[in-house]
Amino acid sequence: MSRMGIALGVEAAHLLHFPNFCRDNKYKSVITFIDDQADTEMNYFRGRYQHFFEIAPAIYKEVNQEGGLDIQILSPTKFEGTDANFLDIRFEFIKGRAESEVIQQQLNQWASPESNEILTIAVCLNYPPQSVAIGLYLPDNVFENNIPVFIRQETSSALLSMLSSRKDEEECQYHKYSHIYPFGMMDNCYDLDRSGMEKGMVIHYIYEFFNTYGVLPESCPGMERLKKSWNELSVAKRWSNLYSACSIDYKLRSIGWDGKSDILLTSEQIELLARVEHNRWNVEKLLLGFRKPTADEMEIIASSKVKKDEFKNERFVHPDICSYEELPKSSKDYDRCIVKGISLVVNYRKSVQ
Repeated sequence: MSRMGIALGVEAAHLLHFPNFCRDNKYKSVITFIDDQADTEMNYFRGRYQHFFEIAPAIYKEVNQEGGLDIQILSPTKFEGTDANFLDIRFEFIKGRAESEVIQQQLNQWASPESNEILTIAVCLNYPPQSVAIGLYLPDNVFENNIPVFIRQETSSALLSMLSSRKDEEECQYHKYSHIYPFGMMDNCYDLDRSGMEKGMVIHYIYEFFNTYGVLPESCPGMERLKKSWNELSVAKRWSNLYSACSIDYKLRSIGWDGKSDILLTSEQIELLARVEHNRWNVEKLLLGFRKPTADEMEIIASSKVKKDEFKNERFVHPDICSYEELPKSSKDYDRCIVKGISLVVNYRKSVQ
């Protein structure tokens, strides 16, 4: 588990939140790390994100002598019952080498149409030539079913770009490697663009306006006003708004928005996406270092606003880390407000031109 692989997995956990889980909680987004030191790396990962695993189980798989996979379910370390396992993200760890027969069989199974998996593969080894070798020699099902495969490179993506862009001259179709994507090159790194930052600022403004007036703003102010408020935020709260902004496209696509028409959400869609937003927020807060309060701490938090603010701002203990069903109505209203304000976020640049 390279640092790039871990970083990519954590970013995926921030973003991969969908209505499927709201309809049936067995449909979670599963992030699987495959590594020949997965047992040790899993312990480091669970320690680093201990508050996530206080609530959520982890799945550990190891290749056995018969060539199969032994499965171990690691229960949440602190909470149980309705206080646990309400997150829509699950982490799995498989100890084995990607080129081994049993791991290849597992990848082949996941990539099969019969599995009903929506699969993406990322090869994040520290040695770029080895990443290429692993990425190009995946099971046939991966390529035949156009599974996206991201292969980490450090300097040049020329070889992979050439392979992925070639066409079959006879059939005029993309060939076997058309869904391979190089990433991680130092001369082509990702950065937040202006649009992404603006969306985060608008979400913060909506949240701040609702917190003050209890209603959704009808419009947003100019950039100078947004920047002034934004610059007063802590780094953690800025990232919170940015992650919320990054999730908008996923939310809209999940309800069938075509990207062109006006965004007109029904009451049912608003409630559904509010659930999705809270699920995203739960994971975000846990990965950023917040934790769910114990029953005794909840009593203290409920005793006064001063205590609530103390726990949230000084101890990083947030009472709203819970299932949507257990969330107070006042907190649900914030999630609904963010969803109702999506059109303001998406159309902000047009509105100020």
